[in-house]
Amino acid sequence: SSPESWAIISTFCSLSKNKQLYDQVGQTFGRWGLFDKSIFFLKKSLKIDPYSPNALLSIAISYHIKRDIKSEKPVILKLLKLIPEDPQVLRLGIQVAGYLKEKKLGKNILNLMKKYNPAALPLAKDYLNNAFKP
Repeated sequence: SSPESWAIISTFCSLSKNKQLYDQVGQTFGRWGLFDKSIFFLKKSLKIDPYSPNALLSIAISYHIKRDIKSEKPVILKLLKLIPEDPQVLRLGIQVAGYLKEKKLGKNILNLMKKYNPAALPLAKDYLNNAFKP
């Protein structure tokens, strides 16, 4: 993606003020591995609708792949309130808890898994047990 095309896309999105367009562009940059650009557009989408599960999940994934887990955590916490039944949110949450060594968060997510996705529980417990080893 050349600087010219980045400028054109950015200008077009800003003029349109279209949330779906911000989502689509943010997700596309994420698929291309351009996570800073992905996060830039997804943040613009979230300014329009801060509770959009689609944009929140997309930005969480971009942060996750970028390994910016500290920035991912508040997004995951919001998603756990909005869509606690979503298997991808639960899986990302378990990884955030393990990576940041947050036992309380891990326990809370395991309880949600027990309710919404019991099949994933054994693997999540194993992951956290390994993550919390001294």
